[in-house]
Amino acid sequence: MILVAESANRCLGEDRTMGPTEFSSLADVAWYLQRTGRPVRASASGELAQCSYERGGATVAVTLRQLVYPTGSRWLGLSIPICAAERVRPRAALVAAGALPVGALALWQDQVLVRQTLPLGGLAAEPLEQALRALVDAAAELAAVAARAASDAETPYGYLFR
Repeated sequence: MILVAESANRCLGEDRTMGPTEFSSLADVAWYLQRTGRPVRASASGELAQCSYERGGATVAVTLRQLVYPTGSRWLGLSIPICAAERVRPRAALVAAGALPVGALALWQDQVLVRQTLPLGGLAAEPLEQALRALVDAAAELAAVAARAASDAETPYGYLFR
């Protein structure tokens, strides 16, 4: 994995056993995830990566993307697919955006994702881990409700799905 190897060589200096204490790029994050036992696959361009995150006995694919805004600030985008876009009520998605404990809903091609962004340049391992856990938990809850044949108003986020 070129992305991970380049990050390791650039960030570690002489000590190849310790990783960066703060992440400033997608490569740093990918290197950290790889070193902590989460397999990471990077795109050929290096702009996108995917890691396998285990939580509650399930393995979840988390997509990671480095975002650079016009101001020059760099952010890490994390996303997890929930369901097909046709299952979501658009107006309810706007309501859910304010009710989710972490992240926001986003549309990518024909899928609805739960997405969270974190600032790079000073991002440490513990806040990254907390965000990953919270995002995976939120995605699991939403995906479970989306997978039901029929949702009702009593089910958390039941109003969101058709």
